[in-house]
Amino acid sequence: MATAYDALGRYDEAIENYQNAIESDPLNADYYNDLADTLREVKRYDEALDTVQQAISMDPSMILAYETMAQIYEATGRADEAAQAMSQANALRSVAE
Repeated sequence: MATAYDALGRYDEAIENYQNAIESDPLNADYYNDLADTLREVKRYDEALDTVQQAISMDPSMILAYETMAQIYEATGRADEAAQAMSQANALRSVAE
């Protein structure tokens, strides 16, 4: 449901559904990353960064989370940190291939 709400631009409902998904499955790093991405879309950058860092701490090989982190840093004008996050994503991608 959360993904559908997000796609429809119904961000408050998407956030609520991602939070419910996390409550029901708190070890699923994908839920944290998806929530972080939605929080980024609504410019709740501090929450987004905290949430994506949780995803990465749960799954340090999660390429998508590093890309989300880079987008958050880019949106907040933190170019060096965005570049570092993308570099990490690219390094993980090359190892996975």
